[in-house]
Amino acid sequence: MEEWVEASVDEQRRPMTTPMAVAESSWERLPFRIVKINCDGAWRKEKCGFGWVARNFARIFRAASGIGNYPCTSNLMAEVDVVRAALVAFMEKGFLDVQVLGDF
Repeated sequence: MEEWVEASVDEQRRPMTTPMAVAESSWERLPFRIVKINCDGAWRKEKCGFGWVARNFARIFRAASGIGNYPCTSNLMAEVDVVRAALVAFMEKGFLDVQVLGDF
């Protein structure tokens, strides 16, 4: 029993880390009224999927969307389509001051 208690204490001291917990966030404060849109697309054999998420200057969630199994011919096309989809959605909502980020 004593061995189990010691092992339990050791587990509590060890920090719990997962790949997501280890990854550092690099949020930079935006100017007032600017909305940041993070985009990502993926492509495989003439199909792609993409998604985006938007937060305002105070890091408050504004919107998100995505699509899968979308026809496209390259990874670059998937990345461009996600930016276009995000910008169209935001223009329809009346947001004109945006910053777009992605891995393109």
